[in-house]
Amino acid sequence: MKTIRNGIFDLYKVTAEYMRASNSLTELMEEGEIPLDAISNTLEGLMSPIEDIAINIGSHYKNLQAQAKAMKDYETEMRERRKRIEKFADDLKRYLKNAMETCEIKSVKGAEFTISLRKNAPAVFIENEEEVPDEFMRVTSSVDKSLVKEYLKNAELQDDCHWACLKSSTSVTIK
Repeated sequence: MKTIRNGIFDLYKVTAEYMRASNSLTELMEEGEIPLDAISNTLEGLMSPIEDIAINIGSHYKNLQAQAKAMKDYETEMRERRKRIEKFADDLKRYLKNAMETCEIKSVKGAEFTISLRKNAPAVFIENEEEVPDEFMRVTSSVDKSLVKEYLKNAELQDDCHWACLKSSTSVTIK
């Protein structure tokens, strides 16, 4: 990680150097002290280290993406395994409950734990959700951003809208 941090810092330094050179050379060109092709050659020479550092950062990015994908795949496998184990444990518990109820056994004492049947608090089971009165229903709402986007695309309406706006951004693609 230390190497990539140095690379990021180097990119910052080289980019700043490029900008300083570009500004200085532009001033000299405007004053007629340096020809345009000399500026192009100088800036082109400064571009090579920026490109090298960018490639190194891009390679590190790709490695991090691959690590993240491997971790995600492993997490998925572990989640699926955990769910199978939980289901098996629930099935065993249900199997034990049925056997105890069938044999009318209230509790079994072992050396490490006690197994017992107990009566649960009543639970609500909805038989027909369509017949439930509105007073027992929860209603949630959220903003439909695609509708807002369509609304804002109309230039006349965009000026009157104080609650939302369209913003453009850029992104880096590493393929």
